[in-house]
Amino acid sequence: MAALFPAWLIAFLAVLSLETKGVSKGVVILTSAAPLLGAIVTDAVVRHLRAPGRERRPVTYWLLGVAALLPGWGIGLLALALSIVGH
Repeated sequence: MAALFPAWLIAFLAVLSLETKGVSKGVVILTSAAPLLGAIVTDAVVRHLRAPGRERRPVTYWLLGVAALLPGWGIGLLALALSIVGH
């Protein structure tokens, strides 16, 4: 998750700057809430995977980290793309 955090942060800050240009507050909230929800769900999945006591490969955990931030990053990029097309 730490590797993708800067990319999400840049998209989120860009969406925040668009709020004055007509992007709804709901999009801003969704852009920030999606990664938080993803982190909570990812934590639950990791706990479930570790329950049998067998460790998974590091790639599995890396992919879960990507899955945690990807929705928020995608929403931010989509909002940016739609705002560029709309102007």
